[in-house]
Amino acid sequence: IELNGLLQLKENYSNHANIVAIYIKTDIETMKNRMIARNDSPESIQSRIDNALKIDEFKSEKYADFIVDNRGSLEDTLNQIKSIMSI
Repeated sequence: IELNGLLQLKENYSNHANIVAIYIKTDIETMKNRMIARNDSPESIQSRIDNALKIDEFKSEKYADFIVDNRGSLEDTLNQIKSIMSI
């Protein structure tokens, strides 16, 4: 969900539901390298990066209840998610 949707959910439904936001953190270099490894087109890569910068995606973590650092291995990321789910 994008940031505005999250903020609306938390504002409008905080009394009715347990809403938890998990921010999956990465950086531009990691994002770009993974997209290259998937054989995404240069245009697709640039469009994804431009969109992330446009919506300040890399600054949204301050609204999250939990942050998962997705700059490492898939196993590391999954372990962080499992840890959150056990809380």
